[in-house]
Amino acid sequence: MQILLFARLRDVCNCATVTLDIDNPSPVAAIRTAMQGRFPGHADLFSDSYSLVAVNQEMITDDNTLVSATDEIAFFPPVTGG
Repeated sequence: MQILLFARLRDVCNCATVTLDIDNPSPVAAIRTAMQGRFPGHADLFSDSYSLVAVNQEMITDDNTLVSATDEIAFFPPVTGG
């Protein structure tokens, strides 16, 4: 499964994409946990209280949302604008 990282997440993890071997389908919560394990020094950045998740370019609000290997998963920090 390909995971896309944006903004600060991409910068601190020093990569724009991450490949994970996750059961198909899996809840977003399992992907968060896997990302925290992959980047333990930045685990807090993948918590549900920090990072936002989009599945197939749509924001999700429930970490129980099931995703499959063919879905586009993206993590990014909260965004503010003016």
